[in-house]
Amino acid sequence: PVWIETRAFNRVAVDSLVRCVQRLNGQKSFYVGLVIATKRAPRPYRLGKKLVEMSLQLRTSVGTRLAGLDTLSNDAPSEAELQRFKVPLNPVHMRKHMRKVQAAMSEHAEKFDEQDLLRRAEEEERLRRAREAEEEAERAADEERERKGREREEMRRRAADKAAGGGAAEPEQWWLSYNVTRGDASGREVAKWRARLLRFEKIAKATVAGGERENA
Repeated sequence: PVWIETRAFNRVAVDSLVRCVQRLNGQKSFYVGLVIATKRAPRPYRLGKKLVEMSLQLRTSVGTRLAGLDTLSNDAPSEAELQRFKVPLNPVHMRKHMRKVQAAMSEHAEKFDEQDLLRRAEEEERLRRAREAEEEAERAADEERERKGREREEMRRRAADKAAGGGAAEPEQWWLSYNVTRGDASGREVAKWRARLLRFEKIAKATVAGGERENA
């Protein structure tokens, strides 16, 4: 708020129509109120980067209430919201108040410029963070696609190695068909260990995992 740190705050706030937000059961709704006084808030609250203790006493269609400055809306009231506002207004008095507000705006024009610059800086910072988050998400997605591509390539390579090894080459368990002659099984045992050694060598050559290669 531009006026909160100036002596003109009470002068421009009182007799102004404001649009406020209220939250009930997680639902947000808006209402219109006429500022009739400024009051000290029951407890300090944060307004942007500032800690304030100011609240507005409002006259609404259902009675008077206190509203914090953090409930004010920058948007104009809708037609339906204005229709729900049943407080009678004096047109002459309201026009006089509008002239008072316009004079105060001219007097403190530099504060409106500062507020506009601050708002633009905050918006640019918000957009920058959003762009960084989007870029980070795209980078993570690219890395995930590359990882899956490497996995598919590794699977294709292993399948090709397996197909090549299962063609003209002898099967890894060819020793099962080794014929034992003259009661001597030592040749079959040697053949079995040769087959196992061949399988371990294939694993060591084909795998990309260091632990699996080391175990083989």
